[in-house]
Amino acid sequence: MKKIPSFHHLQEHVSLFLTVIQLSIILFVFIPPINAQTKLMTISGPNDWTDLISFLPNAKMAGISVWVSLLPPSQSPPICPTCNYSEPYRLDFISWAKEIANLSLRYSNLTGYTIEDLQENLNLGYIRQTYIDSMIVTSKSINTRLQFITTLPNIYYIGKNATGNGSGSSWANAHLYRTFDWTTVNGGDTVYFDGGSSGLTYNNIPYIQNVKPASQIVITKGNDAGHNGTVTFTPYDSTTGWAFQLNTCSNIKLTGLTFKCLLTAVATETKILYLKQGYYNVVDNCTVESGGDGSGIVLNTEYQDTVKNCTITIDDNSNPNYQDAMRFEYGAGGHVVINNYIVMNGSNPIPHKDILQTTGIGSVYNYQTVFANNFVYIFAPQADETQGLFFADFTSGLSNRFLVYNNIFVMDAWHNNQPIIVKNTAGVGQQSLRVFNNTIVLGDNSTARFLMIGNLDTLIAKNNIVVADSGIQFVYGLYDDASNYSNITYKDIDYNQLWAKGGIGTKMYGGGAFYYTFGAWKTYLQSIGAVGYDANSDTSSVSFVNKWGTNATDYKLVNGSTGVNTGVDLSNIIPATDILGRNRPQGGWHKGALEP
Repeated sequence: MKKIPSFHHLQEHVSLFLTVIQLSIILFVFIPPINAQTKLMTISGPNDWTDLISFLPNAKMAGISVWVSLLPPSQSPPICPTCNYSEPYRLDFISWAKEIANLSLRYSNLTGYTIEDLQENLNLGYIRQTYIDSMIVTSKSINTRLQFITTLPNIYYIGKNATGNGSGSSWANAHLYRTFDWTTVNGGDTVYFDGGSSGLTYNNIPYIQNVKPASQIVITKGNDAGHNGTVTFTPYDSTTGWAFQLNTCSNIKLTGLTFKCLLTAVATETKILYLKQGYYNVVDNCTVESGGDGSGIVLNTEYQDTVKNCTITIDDNSNPNYQDAMRFEYGAGGHVVINNYIVMNGSNPIPHKDILQTTGIGSVYNYQTVFANNFVYIFAPQADETQGLFFADFTSGLSNRFLVYNNIFVMDAWHNNQPIIVKNTAGVGQQSLRVFNNTIVLGDNSTARFLMIGNLDTLIAKNNIVVADSGIQFVYGLYDDASNYSNITYKDIDYNQLWAKGGIGTKMYGGGAFYYTFGAWKTYLQSIGAVGYDANSDTSSVSFVNKWGTNATDYKLVNGSTGVNTGVDLSNIIPATDILGRNRPQGGWHKGALEP
């Protein structure tokens, strides 16, 4: 009889596309956010139009969107005799709409245009609403995606010292960062922190609270010369507990910033970058560093946040503190961790030096938490129970889906070295785990394990490479309270490359009294109805470009290595790219995180 997958497994193969149709009773369309990736160019000089045309292709290559701003009648002759026109079409806004729309067809990064001080000019009768209507119809008839912007978002400039009138309207009038009123910032706005010419450190910033715009706010470092040095946030003293905190905030993007805690003997664990009781927040292209007295990024009672393109480092240290690179505490989950470089060092023997630990996350919505395209390097020769991903301590009635793919885990630690764990208690929600195309290198101990699980609803593991360079305790592990793999409702385990120094022997499966050879393991999986049972897996060694290297490219399989062209096509489940973004397959679909 054909086995019917569990409901939660069926959810893994269903993508829910929600189309939100926004109906507006006003004339103008939705205003897209302007931020560090959008440049507003005002046409106010005789060469500005030609300069714009020259700038657009380079901006497109750099991923920069462009808006065009035109001078209104109030800022042009004859009303303002000393002012310039927007050349060459001056106050003929119908012609401007036509030419800008035609240009936007050539360069898709030209996404919007506006007239400065529009509402004031409408109020004064310098422009009529019917004329604006005709202008919009003209541009839409050429490019429906080009938007006429009615209200420009604000840009704020803040620094360690107030300048000029302190309004925050420019670097010449920068606002003092300690007294900046974050509640005045609206969706689409950008806040620039002054980095000076060679970097500035901020160590006494009040936490940002209760900022919940409808669209994204960007907080970043200055991008102008003299203000674009590194912006670093550190705790004020050993009692602060964080270097930067968002509290009850949503739709905030932190990008291009640095967060550090290099203090010693702190009173409590420092949560260096601390996001609390919010949602839809993004940490992008940031640097987070701990000297050993703090955890890197902590999300507390958050949901659906994103951490991407970041460098997170725990420095070499002997401090006996919690030192998680990331921790997700409570909240509904559904976070995305992607394209990060994470390094954890240290000689301290305390347990649980984790790359990512979760505590109490989950929801009735069964959100999916993603860990993908990350390079993880752990060198902690005295650490006990060093984990890569430790998904545990779930809340009764709440569920999660975990998707782990295209990661490289290089873990050199003393004892109980485990890259992926899901520890659930029977009857506490439904938890599922899917593990695809990861490259895992374990060393310095013979008590390493590939997967440690307990009480899952769904387990799928395919195309993974596991190299246990100092031996292995067992490949697939069980917690004592998990009974055995027959209790997993849906299981599909196949096309994996599993190798341990000295051979796996009878160490395929451990937990309680269960120990199997590779052949017996496959027979066991088949007997309990696993869809895949490592039938196409292999226990031969693989050849990397540079095993134990510190770069992702070190873990390419060399030509002719086992694992090349021997994976299964997973393009219907995960993106058809490797950890570096290169298309899969190159020939056949390879095992591990990299295409050769």
